[in-house]
Amino acid sequence: MWWLVYQRNVALLGVAIVEAHSPVAARMRAGIAELGRGGTFSEGRSLDAHCRALVTPEDIGRMLSPAEAGALLARFERKRPPAPSIHRRMRRAQQA
Repeated sequence: MWWLVYQRNVALLGVAIVEAHSPVAARMRAGIAELGRGGTFSEGRSLDAHCRALVTPEDIGRMLSPAEAGALLARFERKRPPAPSIHRRMRRAQQA
């Protein structure tokens, strides 16, 4: 699953979430579905398993507004488990 960012006049137009195995396939699917109409492709990121689990079926295959994309990003960050380095630091602190 891919997070594709589209801009218009240097401002965020929206984000499309597309199911595909590669960035090229994701951009092709988005182009065929005219998801980025009126904008220019800016960047694409693969969504990891954690983020994919938080994406609803309604979010896939359509253009999210900047507000919707921001809310989804906030969900990604809020539900993200702590980094492994945090666990190591906690274990060291408990051992001391």
